[in-house]
Amino acid sequence: MTTPIRRALVTGATSGIGRAIAEALAAQGVHVLVTGRDGRRGEEVVAAIRSARGHADFVGADLSSADSVLSLAAQANTRLGGVDILINNAGIYTFGPSTAETAASFDAMYDTNVKAPLLLTGKLAPAMAARGWGRIVNLTTMVAYFGMAGAALYGSSKAALQLLTQAWAAEYGPSGVTANAIAPGPVRTPGTAGMDTGVRYQFYATTDGYILFMASEREFWKNFCEGVGRPELFERWPGSQFGDHARGNTELRAILREIFGSKSSAEWLAFGLEHNTPIAPSNTPKTIRDDPQFQDRLPWIPASKVGAEMLPCPIKFVGETIPDPTMAPTVGEHTEQVLRDVLGWDDTRIAAARDAGAFG
Repeated sequence: MTTPIRRALVTGATSGIGRAIAEALAAQGVHVLVTGRDGRRGEEVVAAIRSARGHADFVGADLSSADSVLSLAAQANTRLGGVDILINNAGIYTFGPSTAETAASFDAMYDTNVKAPLLLTGKLAPAMAARGWGRIVNLTTMVAYFGMAGAALYGSSKAALQLLTQAWAAEYGPSGVTANAIAPGPVRTPGTAGMDTGVRYQFYATTDGYILFMASEREFWKNFCEGVGRPELFERWPGSQFGDHARGNTELRAILREIFGSKSSAEWLAFGLEHNTPIAPSNTPKTIRDDPQFQDRLPWIPASKVGAEMLPCPIKFVGETIPDPTMAPTVGEHTEQVLRDVLGWDDTRIAAARDAGAFG
């Protein structure tokens, strides 16, 4: 084994995207601290990394508990001797109408998706800044950028994480710590594959892969049925107007499996555009980089322009170019301008304040 070059904490690393990130970092010589709620799966990830001659350890944590999050930060520093790379990957999701949400469901979603990354970053990023190098990567979602019926709670929690990312880029970027968010879109993992009760919001196999079918709204469902020449499906199972996943309808699921199994993923994506039906590509953690929708969010905005590497806005407007954000000002950069333009101070008064140490 080689000596680890960096130290990383990856939350939600016992499966899916988190596991793929942990294994990829370890393959690059990073000592990875794997964390999650399932100790058995965590040890499996560690064993796989070590068998490939990588460095990894596991610490169990429940990120819905603030005490557990703070304990995780302390253990990460103890086990690794400090954290250089923080991957805030862990998250929970539910889909449904806003009327179905409660104070308890709100707290559960925001505790894991927002509070946990905030607490971990607050505990670990200052030491990165003191060392002059660090990386913070937050996993968000495409529905953090646009409103989607049935995803109000989940989407808003990830939008909050997106804003935290931008704030941390401004806060820690000048000290050599970058903060970026990745919104990969639908990825087939053990977690999402478990959505086995949904029918109109579900992954389906195509002739060459998988797609995510998202016709939970009645109009989208109607468009789909008419587009495939099966209007009788809509007539038999019209469903409610919003957020209807047709959960547990095994007969309809079997029909849809047969329909989706007749075309390639690319053909279904084209169908969705033609017939106004939400159908998204489904990737694995290893194929997401090749997805054209993901690639369209690149190239990165360089650190020289904004202070830290950032992905551009993924939302595209026909005939309009969204300007890139600008570099955050340094402390005191505009002090004299504000004193002149807002308070009307002249050069003499500004010089006197500066000489007296008022500007720090």
